Amino acid sequence: MRSHPPTDSTAAQKFRRVLNPWKDEAISFLVNNLREMFKSADQVLLEFADKAQNNSIQTHFFEAMRELWLKQDNVVSIFQDGLERNIFTFRDLPSSTSALDDALSLVDKDSFERNLALQTIANQAEKKFYSTLYELTQRLAILNGSRSVPMENIPAGPRMLADIFEKCVEVIFIEKEVRLVLYTLFDRFVISKGIKIYEDLNQDLMAAGILPDLKPQFAKQSEPAKKPKPAPEHPPVSGIEVTEVDEESITAEDPYQETATSSEIAADTFDRIKDLLAHQRAQKMTAQKNRRRSSDKHGAAPVQVATRQDVITAIDDDSIAIDAPIPDVGVRQEAVKRVQVDAHLIVNINETLKKQRELIKKLVGQDRVPSEDEDVIDIVGLVFEMMLNDKELCNEVKTLLSHLHTPYLKIAVSDASFLTEHEHPARRLFELMIATGRDWVDPSDLTKGIYPHIQRTVNTLLQNTQYDEQVFVKLAMELTEAHAHLSDKQRISEERTVEVEKGRAKLNQAKDVAASKTSELMQHKILIQDAEHFLHGPWLDYLTLVLLRSDFNQESESWLQALSLGKKLIQFSLSSEDPNGGMPSSQAINDLSSEMKEIVGSLIPHYQAEIEIFLDSLGNTRKRSSSYIAPAVEDDKVSDQAHNSEVIEDQMNQLREVAPGTWFNLINEEGESIKVKMSWFNPVTANFLFVNQTGVKTAVKSIRQLAIEIIEEKAEVLERSNIPFIDRSFKAIKSLLEKSIH
Repeated sequence: MRSHPPTDSTAAQKFRRVLNPWKDEAISFLVNNLREMFKSADQVLLEFADKAQNNSIQTHFFEAMRELWLKQDNVVSIFQDGLERNIFTFRDLPSSTSALDDALSLVDKDSFERNLALQTIANQAEKKFYSTLYELTQRLAILNGSRSVPMENIPAGPRMLADIFEKCVEVIFIEKEVRLVLYTLFDRFVISKGIKIYEDLNQDLMAAGILPDLKPQFAKQSEPAKKPKPAPEHPPVSGIEVTEVDEESITAEDPYQETATSSEIAADTFDRIKDLLAHQRAQKMTAQKNRRRSSDKHGAAPVQVATRQDVITAIDDDSIAIDAPIPDVGVRQEAVKRVQVDAHLIVNINETLKKQRELIKKLVGQDRVPSEDEDVIDIVGLVFEMMLNDKELCNEVKTLLSHLHTPYLKIAVSDASFLTEHEHPARRLFELMIATGRDWVDPSDLTKGIYPHIQRTVNTLLQNTQYDEQVFVKLAMELTEAHAHLSDKQRISEERTVEVEKGRAKLNQAKDVAASKTSELMQHKILIQDAEHFLHGPWLDYLTLVLLRSDFNQESESWLQALSLGKKLIQFSLSSEDPNGGMPSSQAINDLSSEMKEIVGSLIPHYQAEIEIFLDSLGNTRKRSSSYIAPAVEDDKVSDQAHNSEVIEDQMNQLREVAPGTWFNLINEEGESIKVKMSWFNPVTANFLFVNQTGVKTAVKSIRQLAIEIIEEKAEVLERSNIPFIDRSFKAIKSLLEKSIH
């Protein structure tokens, strides 16, 4: 651990008493988990080798097993040393700079790609653990002399762990496909288990009196009061009315969110859903039995419950796709640029998926489906129902993912842990397709962004009729890498867009100041012809450049000199009809000409001809121009007569709290909904800059204009939850079931 000169020795000692014991426990915990990773690596690599497509790939996995066995002690030593040296570097680093980001700028392409994979894993972990990590950043800032501690600099945080492990992997000589498997294992055994040490450090800091009352933060943007939701257009599934997932009802004051990544909470929710389904099913069966008693005097024969294999066979039956085909609109066709998918088609798909589940139960036999398997079928069906209702997914992605309905029914029936384990490969892949499909698909051109990768993933899964865990792991890693590359390209493009917009905003600000000063000097003056043209043309550009060069310092020598010269120009330009006007002497004009060429002409040489014309006009007749009156400043406000000013002001205040990176839905002039990201807020002009998925400028809107559009439902802030999609679906399903029963 590096030494730090404390500003308060007593406080520093107190902090060391808190941090040092945690440091030892955290490093021991992480190192032990790394050793556990190596213990399991042999078995995992052996399974990969057993299912390798050819002898060459199989050899890679066998060689990797030997390489890891030989190097594991060295790797553990490097990892432990990296933690010892870097765990508290948050006190030395400048804010908003991560070691990983610095490293990325110096590595070659192969290392860059490897870093992207680990960086993506770290980013996902930060999203999963956001609440806990956010609290840590606030408390660590106190230890850091009130200087902010970015999430990437948290001691032993996901970014730091990924960075250190990247250095460890440099000593291991393994092929790319093996390295990706190793990254996945590192995520599972080390990064994903890091939540424990972050919670422990929070508790230790709270016990030491550091922000003990800090409330959890859940990256949730505020918005105006919501209007009552319209009746759902989707029909009920399994007798349950399914509406759009209400993020507020799931997240607000809900302890579930704090532990949303906990398998125990997911399992409890899953069990509660099964109980509710069983209760609903019992009510239905009681009604059916009563009807049978009234129509069958001899009683019904006992029903033999089907086996799980019977259910799987029914799911695989070709008649399902024949009798309930998902509409073919071309979403699976390679290189398709655009398809037409409207809301009516989504309703049709919803009905089709419902029919598929009914056909499966019918093929198994009336009342023969085991209750556990029927629960799974209904729950997976409801998850797909939630997917079709997700307002952030475009209809093209919804239609594409709906083709996975029966494959995922089969996976869940075969292995119920799909619904309870977050790390289940099929579940992780499904979550990844939804997460990337939300932000990285352009419906106007499906060949761009992540859509082709999701499309290949779906088509590959449909071609593999038997569940193969390695296929899902590989597809997830490929999709993660594709997302990482897109994210990096988007980041670079967005940074360039923001810089250009900042430059343009700075130029406009300088022009406004220069125009204001020029108008102030000209106010109520009667000028000769062409003077106004020169002063609002070349002269205004000159003042703008002076202001930019002085970094807006209106006390600088160059700016004061320019204003002094401006006063002289206006005095020389006064008409004889102006009380203070008159013909300047030839010597005065010559002196002014020399001064203009030396000061102004050197800075704006491209205006040399205009300068000469203006200077020549000073010696001509003093024909008057109109008395100059500065134009009234136009109010940039959008017409808001139809809205209460307090409502608008309240919405504007909420928008001031919106963080860059927040996604919006905007309605364009054609009435189409466009998803854009708020990239930058200009505090001077109070304008928002929006970019699209590729980082290209899409729109610039004033805060008042945006507030009114939100009130008029022409714009919408898209709230984001850190809870995985399936967990959010479970929470909504449980709530809906409880309402349907009670």
